Amino acid sequence: MILRVFRGKVLAGREQELYRLVRTIGLPAVRRQPGLIAAHYGRRLDPTGDEIVLTTLWADVTSLAAWAGPDSSAPVLFEGEAELLAHHGVELFEVMDVTDAEAAASRA
Repeated sequence: MILRVFRGKVLAGREQELYRLVRTIGLPAVRRQPGLIAAHYGRRLDPTGDEIVLTTLWADVTSLAAWAGPDSSAPVLFEGEAELLAHHGVELFEVMDVTDAEAAASRA
C-alpha cells in the first residue's frame, strides 16, 4: 500500500475558500477513485490554521498513478486551488505496518 501526503500553506485570508473547495470538490473526487482505501483532510492545530494536509492511502502504485498520473509525487490540484496556496508539496511512503494478507484483503 502507498501513503500519499499532500501538504499546503494557505494564503492569508483565503483559508475558508480553500477549505470549501477541498470539501466540496477535492475530497469527493478523490474518494471516487478505484484503489483508494482512505482519504483524510486536516489542518494544523494552531490559531492560524493555515497549513493543510490531505493523506490518501492507496492499494498499490497502479491505482495511485491512475489518479495522480505517471509522476505520483506531483500535486493534483483542482481549478482555483493553486491560487489559494502559497506553496505545496507531496510525499510518498510505502506502508510498512500491514502484512501482505492484510494488504490483499484491502484491495478485495
